[in-house]
Amino acid sequence: MMRPLSWPRPIARKLVPRRDVRDCCYYHRLDWYAIAKTVLAIAGQVNLAGLNTDAMADRSHELLQDARLIDEERAVAGMLLAEDCGIEVWRQDGQRRWTYQNGPAL
Repeated sequence: MMRPLSWPRPIARKLVPRRDVRDCCYYHRLDWYAIAKTVLAIAGQVNLAGLNTDAMADRSHELLQDARLIDEERAVAGMLLAEDCGIEVWRQDGQRRWTYQNGPAL
């Protein structure tokens, strides 16, 4: 069982987030920061292009192949970009930033 965190530790993690990739397991071996950044960038480009569903999937795949990710990260990013993955990448009306959430956008 983990010991409780002291109050300075969460503050330090927010001020200096860990960006290194750990090699303890499949989940921690992936660079989730790079995956999220890539997925949001690709979704933004594809959605702004105004393509139909098939063309969006093809363009997403093309952009994903050019991304600087390892094969496992590229596979996860492809799953996140899939229309039926359950995670919605969207932008609220009037906002500049793209975001993602679990389930359909409101």
